[in-house]
This record gives sequence, C-alpha cells and structure tokens, in this order.
Amino acid sequence: MIKTVSIVVTNKEGKILALKRSENKTWYPKMWDIISGKIKESESPDECFNREIFEEINISIFKNIEKKNSYVYEENGKKWLVYPYRCTIESDDIILNREHSEYKWMTLKEIMSVEHSTPLKKELSIFYKIENFY
Repeated sequence: MIKTVSIVVTNKEGKILALKRSENKTWYPKMWDIISGKIKESESPDECFNREIFEEINISIFKNIEKKNSYVYEENGKKWLVYPYRCTIESDDIILNREHSEYKWMTLKEIMSVEHSTPLKKELSIFYKIENFY
C-alpha cells in the first residue's frame, strides 16, 4: 500500500488552491487537483506535508494546520493510505513545479464546476462535509 499526504490549501479569503495537473501526468492529466505526494520511508506524514507544500508551490510558511484521520483509497487495482491535511497560506507568491501547469484560487462552487480529480473530491468532502459530491 502506498502512503501519501493530500493537502487542501486555502488563502485568507477562504478560497481553495486548485492546481492543474500537467498533461504528461499518468493520473488525472490536465485535471484540477490539490497538493499530494508519496511519503518517503524515512519520513512521517507531517514531514511529508511540509516537503510537498514546498516542492509543489514553493511555500514554507503556513498556519491553521488541520489533520483528519487517514483512510484507504482504492482505484484501478491500487491502494493508497491517505493522510488528509488542510492549511492556510498568506502568501500569493506561488511558484509551481513541473507537476502542474497552472493554479487558481477557487471557491467550492467553482471547483465543482471544473474537471477535477477524484482525490480532490474526496478531500473536499472530508474537510467541507459536502454531501453528494464524492
């Protein structure tokens, strides 16, 4: 089973950071997503949370960190143990890595209207208690 973190990032206005996955990604190419990544053998979920935010958007200062219980996600014969997080950042100086082609700050309503990944739906349903979304 693959261990991962999945991170919902919000700004001070409460909008959610949506990242458009690059077209060369195996999973969910060109779809809107959130920050996520595999936990290395030598790191904890909290350490992976810090590393992934920095790697994917070049931000190292955040607040209001919230964790939910881990859960198992299955798709196409693969299993992930996911550690969901949510945090707030105050900086608008987002620098994307090669995994994503663009980003937007979106409301929940806006995210629901664009093509997005299944894991994004799962995380939003966990943190925002949205029924009939996942």
